[in-house]
Amino acid sequence: MNVVRNGFVIKIEGKCLTNQDILDMWNFGYSMKGIAKKYAQDNKIKKTEEDKIVEDVLYKNALKKQ
Repeated sequence: MNVVRNGFVIKIEGKCLTNQDILDMWNFGYSMKGIAKKYAQDNKIKKTEEDKIVEDVLYKNALKKQ
């Protein structure tokens, strides 16, 4: 996945499949809900699982930075 910023437009190229893709979207300013929606759509997972996966990835990243 590649996130490209062109002026005021942010465009996602590819699919959000890995934990690094979630972190890249977060660093570019996407909301947790927006990331969860994109992740669920690309990985074909249930709506109930998407929020938990994204929260876990962001939480683990925050703990690693401390």
